[in-house]
Amino acid sequence: MRIGELAARSGVAATAIRHYEAVGLLPAPARSDGNHRAYAEADLNRLLLLKRLRLLGVGLPELRGLIDFAAGERCGPVREQLLPVVECRLGDLDRQLADLALLQSELRRYRDALRVGLGASDEPGAPFACCDPATCACLGRDDA
Repeated sequence: MRIGELAARSGVAATAIRHYEAVGLLPAPARSDGNHRAYAEADLNRLLLLKRLRLLGVGLPELRGLIDFAAGERCGPVREQLLPVVECRLGDLDRQLADLALLQSELRRYRDALRVGLGASDEPGAPFACCDPATCACLGRDDA
């Protein structure tokens, strides 16, 4: 198959495919008589695995090792290699989601504190730099 078909079947842009070839993540394909790239199903499978691993956030050194390992193996050993990578990434995502939930809660509290102070009139002549952190909603007081 040509690069356009490989791109369409894999969902990876042709420019990215060329880049993966240039950095050695995809082997250089055979060439047709007209010097067009000629890809095999194995190239498609390698590219699909590469795409999936990139989505998981696998770094380049580990990615290269997994891709190279998968090229010469059957599915069972590849799955055994991928499972801990996926489990680790899930743990990372669980921690990130917990951090995001905490951030969301803090932002809502801050927004609510800012809303409470919108109707209040400030003391005339008092610059922001002189605000009391214990009472100023802009500075994130938590009692609102």
